[in-house]
Amino acid sequence: MKRIIPIFVSILLFGCIPQSRNFSSKPEMRGTVSDVIDGDTIYVFVKTNTIKVRLSDIDTPEKKQPYGLEAKDFVIKTALGKIVIVKYRGKDRYGRIVGTVIIGTNDVSINQELLKSGLAYWYRQYSTNQALGILEMEAKTNKLGIWSLTNSIPPWEWRKKHK
Repeated sequence: MKRIIPIFVSILLFGCIPQSRNFSSKPEMRGTVSDVIDGDTIYVFVKTNTIKVRLSDIDTPEKKQPYGLEAKDFVIKTALGKIVIVKYRGKDRYGRIVGTVIIGTNDVSINQELLKSGLAYWYRQYSTNQALGILEMEAKTNKLGIWSLTNSIPPWEWRKKHK
């Protein structure tokens, strides 16, 4: 009898969960990139609102750091004026939507492309996506962008020094 009760409770609990629900999907919105603030912050025009979006899992150099302007230019060339899907997971402490930004229907993630190009750091502190760490390692191995520098300073360390 002691074995049957936990099994019965499990059946009741899991039987109540709708089977059609996709637990891996993230909330998303579709809009047009209307402005680029820097390499990891953009504005997306959605219906009648403009929403500030912080690219998740990455951190690009600040504008005054080496490759900071290159990261911003990359996002301008890649996404400005284009339709994107923002797969978001919440807001940060500044009220920005935090998410992965996908360009149109071709599944190109700006977040990943910045890492591949050596224009972003994998933000380990806020990310569990190990695949992004691999992209960063490949860029580092190939000495792309920030990884071509002999003494690259991550933006989170740079910000602490320049408050």
